[in-house]
Amino acid sequence: MTKKSALARLLAVSAVAATSVVGVSTSAQAIDCTQYGPNVDPGYLYTSGPYHRGPAGECATLPGHSGKAYIQCSKFNKYGNLWYFVRDASDNTVGWVWSGNVSRVVNSNHKKC
Repeated sequence: MTKKSALARLLAVSAVAATSVVGVSTSAQAIDCTQYGPNVDPGYLYTSGPYHRGPAGECATLPGHSGKAYIQCSKFNKYGNLWYFVRDASDNTVGWVWSGNVSRVVNSNHKKC
């Protein structure tokens, strides 16, 4: 192998390694699973659940919650999906509900978190 071909091979391997490192750091961004939200929305909704600990599908779920919930506020997550921060009407559990699991929203003023 000539010095020129060895150098070309080394550069190619370095480029692949650098691309792999960049890919790992980009995809390993932390998901925001924050529980927060002021009660600034007088509305309520009906959901098929589940509740999440943050406004993303990757956040842990709180099983056994569905039905009527009081809206605290809402936000779009980093993926552009609408989530509601709610308080369960039956036991006051708070959590995040994805709008795709909401069948009806009543009297909401759509205040953002």
